[in-house]
Amino acid sequence: MLKDTLDRVFGHFWWLSVLVVFLINNYMSSGFGNWYLNYPFQVFRYIYDFFLGWIPFPSIYIVLIYLVYFFWRLSSNAKNETDTLLKYWQYFLFKLLKLLAFLYVSFYILWGFNYKASTLDSRLNFDTPKVELNELFSELQLVTYHLANVRSKLSKDTFALSEKYFKSNTESEIRYHLKEVLNDWEYPNGGEVRVRKLRPKGVLMRISTAGVYIPFAMEGHIDAGLHPIQWPFTMAHEMSHGYGFTDEGTCNFIAYLVCLKSDDLFIQYSGLMGYWRYLMSNYRKLANESYLLFASNIAENIKSDLDAIHLFQDKYPDVFPAIRDAIYDSYLKSNGISEGLKSYSTIIAQCLAWQKTEYNRTIFKQWYEDYRDPKIE
Repeated sequence: MLKDTLDRVFGHFWWLSVLVVFLINNYMSSGFGNWYLNYPFQVFRYIYDFFLGWIPFPSIYIVLIYLVYFFWRLSSNAKNETDTLLKYWQYFLFKLLKLLAFLYVSFYILWGFNYKASTLDSRLNFDTPKVELNELFSELQLVTYHLANVRSKLSKDTFALSEKYFKSNTESEIRYHLKEVLNDWEYPNGGEVRVRKLRPKGVLMRISTAGVYIPFAMEGHIDAGLHPIQWPFTMAHEMSHGYGFTDEGTCNFIAYLVCLKSDDLFIQYSGLMGYWRYLMSNYRKLANESYLLFASNIAENIKSDLDAIHLFQDKYPDVFPAIRDAIYDSYLKSNGISEGLKSYSTIIAQCLAWQKTEYNRTIFKQWYEDYRDPKIE
């Protein structure tokens, strides 16, 4: 009797929790999101560091093991406590709904309420108007110069870069510079966000995803099947999610700045390549003929790297890409990211807006000037 009573109360608790989270997520202002980011979320980050940050494997594996155990127990209990097939499925589905309620509530408590926080654009007083074609081409030329310059310093031949250029301390290097940037912006950055390689290879790439931040594990992940050139930029992107940023374009923008700040040329190249590919993609959509002419003059070593990246991607073709895009686009829009999947490309507008601001204080000043006025070697 006591067990049945507690089970009913527990069940009602989760349905009430779902309602509360839903109302907060839809009606609370950015003031609540900023409070959540500054206080509860920082506590969660430090708790994670103490209990899970030190383990040598992705903590999502622990979550997955628990889910397997949950479904095994659920199936066993359903058989023991029901005497008909109909009651079995009623019991099973009710418990499954409770699990989904738990996951929904946990997602927002552990990370999702960051969607309600002020955007980086508003924090830094960015003005991000529509990017004009001439601005896009000018930025493409500048970034292409830096890309070719850094690539020539990494290797003099035209063979594609390999994993040997990726250093074991890259995660720590990226975290150091990311926290440096966030401190300069006076943005909370408690804890030491981890980014792990997720296996088996292709598990994310088959759903058109290079990396993912999973709130239930409080870690970022990159697909182990990615080409090594993409690792640093993707790691910095997912690490930005781990510090509370929700907008995909903003995480791309931060990842780009962080990669450029590193003294490691391979990390710099990864960031430049990540941003450059967005520039090329957008330029192709707006001026296809000019794009084809520009692309034909790209340095051979950069072409080799692009071919290698595409070769790695082709190993893991998308599974139901249209369905994946529709689901994720709806998810982003439902959480206030009005651009949906297009938000990834807002990195361009944010980079251009950042260059026009007076953000030349402290650590950015000389670095920014060198970036905008490159000294050709």
